[in-house]
Amino acid sequence: MKTNFKHLITFIVIAWLPSVGAAQAEQGSCELAARYFLLAQDSLEEADDAGAAEWLMGASTACPRFEYYQALGEIWMESLLESERAAAVDVFISAFDIAETDEQRSTALYSYAILLDREGDSRNALVIIARAQELAPENAEIAALATTIEAKIPNLVQGSVRAGNEVTFRPLTAEGEQQSSSLSAYPWPPERASWTVRIDDVASPTFVGMSLTDVESRLSRSLRSASYSMSRLYSAPGGFVMVTRLEATDSDGSPLPEAERYRLPDDGDTFQLGSYIRNLFFAPEGYYRFIAFVVSDQFERESDAPLSETDALERLQRGALRLPREYADMEFTESHRIEALIYEFRKGAEENDLETMLPGRIPADNHLQNSGLSSVLLE
Repeated sequence: MKTNFKHLITFIVIAWLPSVGAAQAEQGSCELAARYFLLAQDSLEEADDAGAAEWLMGASTACPRFEYYQALGEIWMESLLESERAAAVDVFISAFDIAETDEQRSTALYSYAILLDREGDSRNALVIIARAQELAPENAEIAALATTIEAKIPNLVQGSVRAGNEVTFRPLTAEGEQQSSSLSAYPWPPERASWTVRIDDVASPTFVGMSLTDVESRLSRSLRSASYSMSRLYSAPGGFVMVTRLEATDSDGSPLPEAERYRLPDDGDTFQLGSYIRNLFFAPEGYYRFIAFVVSDQFERESDAPLSETDALERLQRGALRLPREYADMEFTESHRIEALIYEFRKGAEENDLETMLPGRIPADNHLQNSGLSSVLLE
């Protein structure tokens, strides 16, 4: 029941937006996502799963579609990295949530059940495959998997999920959307940043009165306009946190050329997030930047602890790709703020010479201007 890339429909249906300008921007994003999807197909044909995953993450961020989430989940569920298999759970839930037909929903649940069963969680796999059967009662593959999983249950020892397993069950609500528990909590208060910039008080039009889902969409479009192709989401008190990728910058805070921006310059292979994390301490000399956009009505002082470079990388990997539906019912009020927390890191010549720069070496305004974010966030 694996999704066949060659036969997936890449025609994009553009959702209605309040203004013509916004609609054009969204259409451009979906056209870009369709190109990313085609590049992911090419990468898969070349057996480059890591490259395909990168393109699919970009496609999912630019224009959320069932096909993009489902394909990304299918790659990660086969990964040797347990953290990527864990991420596949949230991706399949997102695919299920955004699906437009029962066939698509059953496909997402079928993959989710396979993953849970492989990881030793057959009890919850049975719950998921039973739901898939309700949606596709005539599907022979789903019926066969349900029978296989059901036969295992009498022989299972209570609590037999493998110790230390990161692949954990995420329940669905009756309506099928993600529950709050599927959005991991961001450390609160956040770690002390090199610089902090308030965004909402100078942005036009105002964010006040928008739903938090629309706030997230507006921030995502701004990031894409500044060539930040991927971001991840976490929950925060009264809101959420959106994080960017850790990027290499030059001396004035401008991103390095695209080929070096999101990968280790001395790594000759295609960028792989897992390799990036493992090889961080062997990174070349230079400067790196990580930005967290915090949307909340409960700001407190920052934590005294600095953010480590490894934590910055792991947060990109573990965050969700989209907000649960409940955020559409939450309003950005006069009490809310949006703050950009900018973290600067310096990597010296020695293997373990890593430093979180407090304060940063260049002013926050320079970061926003030279990254291209100032013109799209503050207007």
